[in-house]
Amino acid sequence: MDDIKGKLTNKDNGGCLWALLGIFFPYVGVVLWFLWKKESPKTAESIGKGSLITILFLSIFVIIFLGLLFLNNFIKSI
Repeated sequence: MDDIKGKLTNKDNGGCLWALLGIFFPYVGVVLWFLWKKESPKTAESIGKGSLITILFLSIFVIIFLGLLFLNNFIKSI
């Protein structure tokens, strides 16, 4: 019985593949982070960091894009 329990235990080693999943699918990463933050903290941290990187990058990109769009319209109106 102990041998079976040893094989079924959850390995929480984080890993870069979880971070890549968070980078390419940030919303899935946020949901998984929320679900795993107590059960598997290292894996949750890895996928959360990947998601956070993507969300921050996209937010900065949108702010820059909107700023340039506003600047372009402002220059055309002069």
